[in-house]
Amino acid sequence: MTNANGKPVAVWSRVKFQDMETREIVSYTLVPPEAADPSAGRISIGCPLAAGLLAGWEGATLRIQLPEALKTYKILSVEEARPGA
Repeated sequence: MTNANGKPVAVWSRVKFQDMETREIVSYTLVPPEAADPSAGRISIGCPLAAGLLAGWEGATLRIQLPEALKTYKILSVEEARPGA
């Protein structure tokens, strides 16, 4: 599914995004809590970062409140990463 702004972020999306302060680019797959494995790049939709990313879409810039600070991220790409997809 694509909206006028780009592909929306959803559960089982692989999201590549950039921290606008540090310019670091990272990628995570957003998964249900029982499938989370941060060492494998899968973070739970219950964590603040993933919950904030779920409000976005490819190309969006989001401000997300994390425990340590309010951060600004730009979503660079969104891909479906559901097992078997």
